[in-house]
Amino acid sequence: MRFNVLAALTLLTGLLTGPLRAQVEYKVYTQHPRIWLEGRRLERLRKEVGRESERWRNIERLIKAEVEFPEEPLLRALLYQVAKDDKSGKKAVDWALAEASAGNFKKPAALRLGAVVFDWCHDLLDENQKRTLAQALFSAAKSLSGNPAVGLPDLRAAVLALVAVGDDSESYATVIETLMKQHWEARLLPRLREGKLLTGSQDLVALGELSHVARHNFEIEIWEQASGVFRALPMRMMMGVTPPPVRTEEGIFRVPLNTPLERVALEGSMNRIAGMIFVAYENTQADYQFLQGWVRHDAVTLYTPLGAVYEFLWVNPYLPGLSYFSAPLVFHDEFEGRLYARAGWQDEDLWAAYFDHRLYIVSDGETHEIRIDDKQAPLIVPGAAIAFGRAPLDFQVTIPEGQAVYVVGLEEGRTYPVRVNNSRNADQPVLKGGILVIENRINSGLPEIDFGERLRVRVREAK
Repeated sequence: MRFNVLAALTLLTGLLTGPLRAQVEYKVYTQHPRIWLEGRRLERLRKEVGRESERWRNIERLIKAEVEFPEEPLLRALLYQVAKDDKSGKKAVDWALAEASAGNFKKPAALRLGAVVFDWCHDLLDENQKRTLAQALFSAAKSLSGNPAVGLPDLRAAVLALVAVGDDSESYATVIETLMKQHWEARLLPRLREGKLLTGSQDLVALGELSHVARHNFEIEIWEQASGVFRALPMRMMMGVTPPPVRTEEGIFRVPLNTPLERVALEGSMNRIAGMIFVAYENTQADYQFLQGWVRHDAVTLYTPLGAVYEFLWVNPYLPGLSYFSAPLVFHDEFEGRLYARAGWQDEDLWAAYFDHRLYIVSDGETHEIRIDDKQAPLIVPGAAIAFGRAPLDFQVTIPEGQAVYVVGLEEGRTYPVRVNNSRNADQPVLKGGILVIENRINSGLPEIDFGERLRVRVREAK
């Protein structure tokens, strides 16, 4: 029989670049702690304790004031890891054992905290305690894996629990694989790519926490699975909150439009915590360095019992960042079908956003809501002109070269004839949310636009 060298090389190439390369083994080989405190982060936090950094002193102040921490077990487990506080670690273990006995790990919030305590305080557990907690965590996670409608925070809690348990439970890897393949890859990841998964700041936190654990324990880059979404996250988090920040007795919070007063502290805290987590996950791209500058703004540091723990855990004061005052002032969120614009990054600067077929403008602290049938002249901001209304539209604007005109309020998925100045009509598709973008694009087949001159834009009825 002749040996076919070409066939052999083709087979070898397929093995190296095909299924074997993409195959993921959901077994945990890392040592405790496996959740968020891997390597350099834990070393840095211990140094922060030694040098009594401001964020560490804030935690100490709250402890001395005997305030109630909403996530007391996480705090106590953290104190054990970074300050060698055995007493705090044992308190966290006692909490976990009581929750396991009461069957409370079936609640995802308790399951998440139980996973952290088991992982961070693993050295404090005797064999009976390990068996008890491992079985309780595993059973709760397995039960969640059987829920066909498991959401992102639930998935995060279950994966954390199984990673924490590891070889303390025989079948943990099989359940992780079920969660990651049947729930994450088959259901949740497609929704993330479509812009339908992240409905609030708590979903962002769950995604960030899951991303860190997947990278450290399975060498999975969730970033690569939805790279477009991740690239958009920094600007989404920065542009998606309205100026000025809301001042309350608990602190200063950046929150999305129309956040009820009773939810300002929670939404503002979770949005900021999400920013901290993602900066810790990715800090090489420019937009994430802008987000780092945004996070490092001292005026909005969280001093609350909820926020102080995460400020210490996630914010790296040595990480270089860029001033967010240099960040873009217009952001088209193609995944959510939204458009955001600012006149500048000062608290008093105008902010505008289009979503749900409404245009919102915040100026001088007052919010104006403009509906699709209201008459509104094009809004000019540094970086773009925004025209709002039903077709046909006929308007004139002047904006600098290299910028864009956004026509919003149109019918999503339809094609509209668009004419700029004396150019011929060009059919342009409307993107998600009803946004049509007029800009110079290479190889688009559309007439080139001289943005330096006054533009007359005519948008005809949809085809």
